[in-house]
Amino acid sequence: MLKKTLSGIILLSMLTISALAVPTQLTYSGRLLQNGALVNSTLTMTFKIYNDPTSVLAGNLLWSTSNISVPVNQGIYSVALDQVSPNVFSGDQAYLEVIIDPAGTPETLAPRTKINSVGYALQAGGLSKIGGGQAVVVSTNGYIGIGTTNPQAPISLGSSATPGGPYLLLFDTNNGVNVGLFRDTPASNVTAFAVNNLGQLVFGKTTTNPTPNFGTEWMRITNAGNVGIGTNGPDSKLVVSDNVQQVMSLISSYPIAPSLAAHIVFKNSNGDITGRLGSYHEGSNLTGLVFHTRSSAGNINERMRISATGLVGIGTPTPNA
Repeated sequence: MLKKTLSGIILLSMLTISALAVPTQLTYSGRLLQNGALVNSTLTMTFKIYNDPTSVLAGNLLWSTSNISVPVNQGIYSVALDQVSPNVFSGDQAYLEVIIDPAGTPETLAPRTKINSVGYALQAGGLSKIGGGQAVVVSTNGYIGIGTTNPQAPISLGSSATPGGPYLLLFDTNNGVNVGLFRDTPASNVTAFAVNNLGQLVFGKTTTNPTPNFGTEWMRITNAGNVGIGTNGPDSKLVVSDNVQQVMSLISSYPIAPSLAAHIVFKNSNGDITGRLGSYHEGSNLTGLVFHTRSSAGNINERMRISATGLVGIGTPTPNA
């Protein structure tokens, strides 16, 4: 009768693992005695993993091997168990059973060996959620999927395979968008924001399959802090456009009129200034408001002014009442 005098030691094999791959091989080592003597022979063994320490029911069997020839030297043997599925360790317990000479006079070594934390390292390639199923998946190309088994980007949250289903994708590409996040809300309309290769934060949408490109851009924040709505080239702190020309822009200073501080500029379809509303300096820490309109001759003229003390002037830049 064979006797297992040393509980099998389960190690995670690192011999053929690449930098990104998650190992799917367990190395099991043990020590055998027969009638008190150390075994020196090649034995046929079968290995099985159960989720129960004693049950032999089919529903409790998680994984098994075919017959394996295992050399035993001075009672010591070691065997690499290949292609152990990460799903084996989706529960809270797993036990390894060893059967000697399964095709002849089989002898099952007892008790089963409980697999502890080392085996569960396999789950790094497919973390499970409560109630079963994979919660986190790492694909062969290094993509990470959370809530999806088929990630379509370096990081995918939710399933993009279901029309109308919400999802969030994180890209890192070489085609002008370094990082992009996309979400289906709903059907095929995809809203998105991204950081492009100029360091600008861009918001928009596309009606195609999610890729790091925009069908329609809504807003952009440049690396200088300028915000553009309807334009991809804001030249002041805030520019609003109808996709043809600037409609309104917010400017912190106006070089043509140094006394003017922050102001809003309105433009027509030709890009000509049609009006201006801005603040102006009256002295130390004193600021008033001034209103300008465009004349038929194309000149920008002041029409009204509110001083820092609340005086209103229409047609005069120096209200005194």
